[in-house]
Amino acid sequence: MASKLRYPGLVITAIIITALVVAACGGGDPTPAPTARPQTQQPTATPAPTATLETAATAEPAPARPTAMPAATPKPVPTATPAGPQIVRGGTLNFWMTRDPSNMDINRQRSSANWMSVLPQMNWLVENFQIRGQINPDLAEQWSVSDDGKVWTFNLVKNAKWHDGETVNVDDVIWTLRRITENIDGKVPNPPYKGSLEFITNLERPDDFTLVVTLDRVSASFLPILGAIGNVIYPEHVPISEFEQKRPVGSGPFVWDDWKSGDAVTFTANPNYFKKDAAGRQLPYLDGIKILIIAEATLGLAAYRTGKIDITFPFASILKGQTGKLAEEVPGTSFGGGEAWDYLTFRSGKAPWDDPNVRKAIHLAIDRQFVNDALELGEGSIYRFLSPPGSKWGLTLDEIRALPGYNPDTKQADIAEAKRLLDAAGVNPSDIKLSIPVRDIYQIIGEVSIAQLNEALGFGVKINLMDSATTVDVQFNGSFDIYASRNGGFMDDPISNIDPFVRSTSGLNYGRWGDPQVDAVLDEIDAELDFAKRRQLSRDLELRLIDLAWYVVIGGSKTPIAWPARVKNFDIGGAQDGPPWRFEDIWLEN
Repeated sequence: MASKLRYPGLVITAIIITALVVAACGGGDPTPAPTARPQTQQPTATPAPTATLETAATAEPAPARPTAMPAATPKPVPTATPAGPQIVRGGTLNFWMTRDPSNMDINRQRSSANWMSVLPQMNWLVENFQIRGQINPDLAEQWSVSDDGKVWTFNLVKNAKWHDGETVNVDDVIWTLRRITENIDGKVPNPPYKGSLEFITNLERPDDFTLVVTLDRVSASFLPILGAIGNVIYPEHVPISEFEQKRPVGSGPFVWDDWKSGDAVTFTANPNYFKKDAAGRQLPYLDGIKILIIAEATLGLAAYRTGKIDITFPFASILKGQTGKLAEEVPGTSFGGGEAWDYLTFRSGKAPWDDPNVRKAIHLAIDRQFVNDALELGEGSIYRFLSPPGSKWGLTLDEIRALPGYNPDTKQADIAEAKRLLDAAGVNPSDIKLSIPVRDIYQIIGEVSIAQLNEALGFGVKINLMDSATTVDVQFNGSFDIYASRNGGFMDDPISNIDPFVRSTSGLNYGRWGDPQVDAVLDEIDAELDFAKRRQLSRDLELRLIDLAWYVVIGGSKTPIAWPARVKNFDIGGAQDGPPWRFEDIWLEN
C-alpha cells in the first residue's frame, strides 16, 4: 500500500504572475494541457532524448508537439557499450585542478574545484548527458509523467549503495530536493537551481524505491534540471558537515581516498558500483583517479605536454592559441569545452546602482573588442549575452551587434551617451570610488573591467582580490557595489542559461535583482512545450534583460579542455557538462 511522504507535505509557492507576461515580453499563447498518455517501452541500451522537451544540446529541435508530453522512459542499462577499440580495464586517470576543494556540498555552491572533486563520487536522479544528446537513467532507472504533465513518477534502482554500505533509497532523494527547495538543514539558503525547482508542490514515497513529484505547472526543463551539476543526490543519514570537512560519502563510481592540500585528491574505483555497461561489464573501468593540484597554469600545461596529466583544467586560459601546437606535441590531442561569459553585476536597492541609467552607462562604456583582445586573445565572443552565440535559444550575432554598446564601430558615441546618462542620473563619475571584489582566479577580468570604467568614464575604482571562500561569502551576502566574475549555464536551455542568474529567488542572482514580470516570463518559458514559441519568449526576455542591465556581460570566454588519444570514450560539450566528469565509462589505452 502506498504511504504518504513521511515529511509533511512539501509545499513551495512558485512565483507565477502570468497577467504581466504579455506586457513584459509580448508573446506566447497559453499552453494547452498535454493529453498524450506515456507508454511503457522495452529496455534499450541507449535511450533517446526526450524530444518534446527540446533539451538536447547538440540535436536539432524536433517538430513541435505542444499537446504531448514525453513517453515513459524505458529501463535501459545505464551506459552504452563503448564504441571503437576493446576497452582496457585498470589504470589511474590524472587530471588537473588549480586549487584545493573548499567543501563537498555542491547543492549549496557551484565552484569548479568543488564540483570536479564531487562528481566522480556522486549520482543524480537522472543523468543529463548533453554532449550525447540524451537524458539517461541514473539513480532513477525509469520514469513516467501524468496526462496533464504535472505528476512525475520515478522508479529508483534497488542495488545502489552509499560508500558506507547503506542502501540508496527515495528518502535520500527527498532529503536532497528539500535541501535545495526549502533549505531544511539551514545549509543552502541560496542554492544555484532553487528557482528552477521551486514549483515542486509535493513529494511522495509510495515505497522505498518510488518517488512521486507533483508540480504546480507543466515544466519543459524539469527533467534536465534534475541532472544539473548542483543537484546531485546526497545521503540523508550522513551529516553534511562530513562533506564540508572533506569526508564525503557518495554512491558513485569512485570512492574518496585521500586529499593532500596543494598536492592531490585521489579516488579509488568503487567495487560495488551499481552500474554495468551494455555488455554486462562492471563499471568503472579505471582503477582510480588522481586530481593533481597545480596552481600555476604554465606548470599545468607543461604537465600535460609531458604526459603527467591526461585532462587539462577546464578554465585554463593558457590553452588559448595553443590548440595547433599542442596537437603537434601530443599527437591525437582532442579539444572540447564550452563558453562562459564574463560580467559585471550590481547590488540591487543600493544607490546609484538602483538607477537603470547608471547601469546602462556602464554597459555602453565597456569596449568589448578590447576585452576580447585582452582576455581571450581575440578568440572569445564580443556579441554575447546569457545564451551562447549560435544557440538555438538566444539572439543571433547580427541581432546583438545592432544593439547599443555592442558595435565596436560606434564605441565613442556609446561612451558619450554613457556620460550623458550619468549626468542625467546626477552622478559625478569622479565620486565613484570603490573596490570591486574579484575572485583570485578571475583577477584579469577585474583588472580589464576596472581599467575600462576608469578610462572611459573617469571612475576611481580599484580591485579587491579575494580567495574562493571569501568570495562565496560576498556572493551570498550581497556585500558589494559592483561584482566582477565569470559564469555560464550547464546546458543549452533557457532555463539553464537565464533562470539561475536573474530569477528573484535564484542563488546565482548575486545582486538580488527581482522583477515579477521577469519571473513570470521565466515561468512561461518553462511551461511552453512548443519550440518556436519557447524560443521567441527566450529571445524577447534576453532583450529585456539587456535593457535592464542587471548583468553587464563584457564578453564570451572560451573554456578549452585538452586530452590525448589514450583517453577513450571521453567527450564533452560544455565546461560543466556533468556526466563526462564522473569518468565511469572512460578507459586508458596502453
